[in-house]
Amino acid sequence: MSTKRIAVEVWALSPSQYENYLGKRVIGRLIPVEGVPQTRVSAPRPNHTAIALQITVDNEGILLGSDLEEHDDPRRGWSAIVADKAREEAVSDIFKVPHHGSITAHHDAVWAEMLNKTPIAALTPYNRGRSPLPTANDKERINKRAARSFISIQRPFTSRRRRENVVEKLIQGTAVSLSRLPPGPGHIRMRRSLKNTGVDWSVDLFNGAVSLSDYKP
Repeated sequence: MSTKRIAVEVWALSPSQYENYLGKRVIGRLIPVEGVPQTRVSAPRPNHTAIALQITVDNEGILLGSDLEEHDDPRRGWSAIVADKAREEAVSDIFKVPHHGSITAHHDAVWAEMLNKTPIAALTPYNRGRSPLPTANDKERINKRAARSFISIQRPFTSRRRRENVVEKLIQGTAVSLSRLPPGPGHIRMRRSLKNTGVDWSVDLFNGAVSLSDYKP
């Protein structure tokens, strides 16, 4: 009895060649210099090394947007991906929306050219600081473009954990902030049968994940 082989491809869409060059320059500046005190390594801004992925399983497409943002420079971000004639031109049903749904990661051509007309969108929230994401405008923009949209939820505990003094000093010297995460973060599961292409994707929500319309920071 023969078994049908399933064709699976994973394409890395980013970083672009130019963005990769910028990322290496940032890493190069982190190399310690003799005689200069070593300081804490802070999170670089912007993120030059976000890896967006295009996954195809037979004829099903999934676009994982990572934290890739858009820039004025066409050699960077989503503009570089859209303009890349060598990329896989698969159209995706599922879109992991980049950068917590922020407008800084939005590109109209991604929704128009890289996704089907009724995509399912998923994203993660950002609840730290004074500017949580997604904003109300972000939610409205995504809901207008997606047939269905969902968001995971992960609210950190505020209780502190006792550690050895030497461990505590090491953490305080390297970490910007500390938070304790719950054992069961919310997640979104999407499944579809490869045998019956007429059946739509099923979506299951766990541990607090909700429809984007119902999400309140």
